[in-house]
Amino acid sequence: MRLGSARAVLADGPPEWNAKDVANSRYFITDLVNDIRSPRSGSEFIGTVTRLNPMVATHFFRSQRLWSAKGKVAPRRLREVDADFANEFASAFQAAFENGAVEPVI
Repeated sequence: MRLGSARAVLADGPPEWNAKDVANSRYFITDLVNDIRSPRSGSEFIGTVTRLNPMVATHFFRSQRLWSAKGKVAPRRLREVDADFANEFASAFQAAFENGAVEPVI
């Protein structure tokens, strides 16, 4: 693939999610949300919230036909795409990690 072709693919964005992709993403997010509502232990809670964070970010990006971002880049990319959602996302997960508040994440 030539550099120009790669840039074109990136600029076109990822393939659009079909109904099954959206349903699968929602299912896995809902499953984790149910787990944080009544975790078996503190370490399970942390693990579940840690896993939920990138899933929500990926769902946000992909449901808008945008490339996903992972790790430390995800919050920056969220701010670039939708600053209001990025702030709400960051606040919700910070509250969950700092004091176990799950309602903002849910």
